[in-house]
Amino acid sequence: MPGKKGPLIRPVRLPRRRFLKWAAGLASGLFFSRWLPNTWVSRALAAGPRVVSVSSAEATSWDFAAGYHWDFINQDAVNRMVDAGVAALTGIGDLGAAWRSLVPYQAGQAVVLKVNLNNAFDCNAQENRMDAYPETINAVIRGLKMIGVPGNRIWIADPSRVIPYRFRSRIIDQNVRFYMSVDYSPCAVNCYPADYVDAGTAACSYATYPAGDCIRPAQVFVDAHHLISIPLLKGHWGAGITLGLKNHYGSVRFTGGNQWSERNARHVYIYKDAAGNPDPNKSLLADVNNNPHIRYKTRLTIGDGLFGHSYANTEPPERWNIFGNKSPNILFFGRDPVAVDSVMGDYLNAERAARGIPLAFHPCLHYAQTLGLGVHDHWSGPAKRRYTYIDYVEMTLSSAGIAGILGTLLTASLLSLLAYPKPGKKRLSARANAVRLSH
Repeated sequence: MPGKKGPLIRPVRLPRRRFLKWAAGLASGLFFSRWLPNTWVSRALAAGPRVVSVSSAEATSWDFAAGYHWDFINQDAVNRMVDAGVAALTGIGDLGAAWRSLVPYQAGQAVVLKVNLNNAFDCNAQENRMDAYPETINAVIRGLKMIGVPGNRIWIADPSRVIPYRFRSRIIDQNVRFYMSVDYSPCAVNCYPADYVDAGTAACSYATYPAGDCIRPAQVFVDAHHLISIPLLKGHWGAGITLGLKNHYGSVRFTGGNQWSERNARHVYIYKDAAGNPDPNKSLLADVNNNPHIRYKTRLTIGDGLFGHSYANTEPPERWNIFGNKSPNILFFGRDPVAVDSVMGDYLNAERAARGIPLAFHPCLHYAQTLGLGVHDHWSGPAKRRYTYIDYVEMTLSSAGIAGILGTLLTASLLSLLAYPKPGKKRLSARANAVRLSH
């Protein structure tokens, strides 16, 4: 049975004493070390963009049988995960300062959160398939409020889908604005139609594959100053993976019909094995993400793996073999969207391999790297999870309360000592790739 073998994804141990020896001289670290929770911090210590993953077994509690899976998410646990991820990504223990370093907000600006509601086509949708989770969005809103962003300048958008009541009703600030497809009547107060710019206007960009195709972003992305992308950890029947880059397929339109016919006609340039694909090594998704209002406004990608599905985008979540026959209960954080997708994709393929199904193809990541959108890399394997070009940091939280919060922030501060050595200084050995901090 899958659950009896235990998880394939395990933290790599490093003695606490050895870590504290590294941190000697940081008096606060030594003083507070007794408050730290059972928190695992695993480091790959590679050069390149940083990607952080934070896991917590407390995040979800669905039994994969009764009720809607999205009714079994622990908001407090998710808040702690987001706090830890933002702190570790930036190396800044002060959460307000950490958020400001990611989102340089100024009064009057707007921050748009691009969510994935691919399975939502009705304001009253109650299906058990995977869509954006309000708890993750709430944790982000909480962080934005730390830097002074008012609710009405936080915009939650999925321009090609509906934002259903079950999602909106759980958002902690009902002053936020919701932008949904123009093809549906607005679901409630603060719901706005997300129309797209006209072809030939300054906000348009033009694809390299197929060459010259007009890419028209939704007006909400043009009007916003900062963008946070929040994809889900799931595969896709046709595209292989549907992570951060594909999260923006509904953020744009093209030309030649209505939004549905336009996108359907271009699947041939996304699905690697699609009949008629002139170059399977390229992907229109890279061009979509190269639109200036997406590329240059993206401040952060948070990959939501509280639940996951390794090969389907329209199904309920599944138990994951590599996580001990449970939900993944993991979030990913990074500034580089290609690097975040690379790490998430490795987890997807590790699960697919554990199930004995074909690995997911991802030409979009290779092609995105050629366009300068970010760094693509693969790990050494699911056991050690080391990268050559991505600075991958793993954290596993297992304690709640004030001790957990102090440990989260202090762990991030200690990580900052290891993260970016000064010019001329050597990095720590890649073998020193994990830290365990405990009571």
